[in-house]
Amino acid sequence: ENIDKNFTDINNNFSKKNETETISGNKIFTGQVTIRNQKQEEVVKTNIPMGFGSLATLTRIGNIVTLVIKGSYKPSAGYHALTETLPLGFRPSVDTGIAATGMVEGQGTVIPLGWNVSSNGQMSSSGGNGSQLTVYATATWFTNDAVVQ
Repeated sequence: ENIDKNFTDINNNFSKKNETETISGNKIFTGQVTIRNQKQEEVVKTNIPMGFGSLATLTRIGNIVTLVIKGSYKPSAGYHALTETLPLGFRPSVDTGIAATGMVEGQGTVIPLGWNVSSNGQMSSSGGNGSQLTVYATATWFTNDAVVQ
């Protein structure tokens, strides 16, 4: 009876190589850890308008979003609340600023620019002087949004 109980305890308390298991608690590994058949995070991409004729590419991997803006931009001077919004699935967990530079086409003059993106998707922009610019910007943030296809 005791022997059967010991085998039952061993069976219930040790890892089974070929079965699905839930493992909880902190684990400390002192040697190399190899993980096979690891599930890769899905990559989701979209292109969106960022105001004043600019476009951004948003790439989401897991809960990390990267934004890249590269192209023409013609903002009027000052601060502007934009009608464009970030789509669900790509919104930042907290309000996030995007610093950018714009080069006045044909002049080489550099103009500082910026965007603010809110966790609700609202956006605003600042900077510019009404000139046609070539703009470059990148930003990365965490999102709590569900993945949207």
